[in-house]
Order: sequence, then structure tokens, then C-alpha cells
Amino acid sequence: MQRNATLSPSWPIAPWQVRCLLAGMIVLLLAAGLLAAEPAREVIPPPKEEAFTIDIIKVGCKKVRVERFEPKADGQKHSAIVLLPGVDGMVKPFGQIYRDQAVRYAKNGYVMLIVHYLDSTDTSNDKLADIQERFRHFFDPAKGKNPAQLKSMDKHFADWTETVMQTLKYAAKLPTVDRKRIGLAGFSLGAALALMAANEMNGQVAAVAELFGGLPRDKCKGLKRLPPTLMIHGDIDERVPPRRAYLLESTLKAKKCSVEFIMYQRVDHCWWGATFLDLLAARSRIDAFFKKHLQDVPAENARK
Repeated sequence: MQRNATLSPSWPIAPWQVRCLLAGMIVLLLAAGLLAAEPAREVIPPPKEEAFTIDIIKVGCKKVRVERFEPKADGQKHSAIVLLPGVDGMVKPFGQIYRDQAVRYAKNGYVMLIVHYLDSTDTSNDKLADIQERFRHFFDPAKGKNPAQLKSMDKHFADWTETVMQTLKYAAKLPTVDRKRIGLAGFSLGAALALMAANEMNGQVAAVAELFGGLPRDKCKGLKRLPPTLMIHGDIDERVPPRRAYLLESTLKAKKCSVEFIMYQRVDHCWWGATFLDLLAARSRIDAFFKKHLQDVPAENARK
């Protein structure tokens, strides 16, 4: 495990400043998936000026929105990243942050797909707030949940995992995507879904980046071998305790998986308390991770 160097204490960033910085500077994986404690909020409508398409895929009898961002047409097949938001989904202010970073990655040659996986379950306004609140404590099964609630949560988690898997299959069929170079990236709950979907897809995912996610112990035990995995966590995270991250790391290493694990010091869930230098370091590491495992791998050699 690599631990970042102690950074200058003269550059602390308050939580509200972190959110502002993310909008203009931080890469794909620096939004706050479970950060907000508010109930269901307004979903941000797609801005008219953005160059992306909303696709609809069928998952069972449900219709799920997938926002697709593509590089300029050049007749080539590109690497792709399926992005999974946290439990709050595409709500203000995080929805636009996800989109801003998808645009940045598309300009760098990736096809980006943002999945509205909550569409695949009953997410009407009167139920969404309750679902979100339960999953804010997903990594602590003993916290305020009875057996019926746990069963319901397992069903939602399975439905969302299936939604991610169907999105990966959809991505592989896009004419602009190299099906051998598709990665997953997720925040918090989205990170957990990314791990489970990669586990179930049996080698069809080339790389996974999980931020502040991991998996509960019972699901971690069932993992098979995953593709190269980047793990980013904070050592004072109260929503996803560090012990969950260490459990995932040890599980993956026992299965001979390639793991990059960074535990940021004095950082809480989804970058609360992070310094500006923390964020810049994470941006560089995430960019390098996907470039190495998606873009620098010749298509003919990828996952033969």
C-alpha cells in the first residue's frame, strides 16, 4: 500500500471549497457520491450545449438512461469508461460535475457512459429518499436495519449490478468502442457496483477504479479474480471505514489481482478535508491508471 506524503498544512480546503474546485479542475473520479445527506433532490436536466446523447437501455422491464459522451468522429474505435455515480445519482451539484469530467475524458479520446442505475428500481420521489438513506449505511449492516430491510437492499444491489452489466454489454456493441478496452469507475455505492459488475463479467472489463467504495464483508468473500484495480480511500472515512478497504485489498491480493491502493491521510468520505494537492495527486494517478490499462494497450493485445 502506498500512503501519500504529508502535505502542507497551510493549504487546507474546507468542504465547500472542495465542491467548488471539483467543478472546474478535478477529474472524473472526484465527486462526492454519498456526501450529501439531503433527501431526494432535483435531477439536473442535460444542458443543451453539451455534446452528449441520452441512450435508453432495457433492463428487465425498466428503462435506464445512459449518457454517452464521445470523442470527435475519426472512424476509430476508442477505449470506454462506464461511470457510476454515488447513491445520490445525478443531482445538483454533482450531476454537472460528473458531466464536466466526462466531457474532459471524451476530449482525451475516451467514450464515456454515465449510468442512471437508480432507474432500474422504484425510485419515485416518495421512496428514493428512503432507499438513499439506507444505502448511505450500506457498509455497516448492523446500523439501523432489520432483516427485511437487508433483504430489500440486497435486491436493489443485485438489480443495480445487473444494470451495470447490461450497460457494459451495450458499450461493447457501440461502433466507436473497442470492446476489449472498457473500464469501470465508481464513487462510493457506485464503486461497490463497479467491483461487483467486474466480478460478474468474467474478464470482459479491462480495469476498475473505485473511490471510497469497497464491499461489505459478505460480498467481498465471493469475489473472483478482478482486472487491474485502483483503490482510493481516506483514513478517517466514517461511511466506508478503512477496515473495509483493507479487507478488499487483502482479498484481491490473495487472488493475485493487480491492485493500486492509496489511503489518503486525514481525508473523510469522498474528499471531505482533502487538500488541493491531494486532489491534484489523485487526478494524475487516475489519469495514468486508465491510460496504462485502456489506452496504452494495443487493441490486438488487449485481454487475449
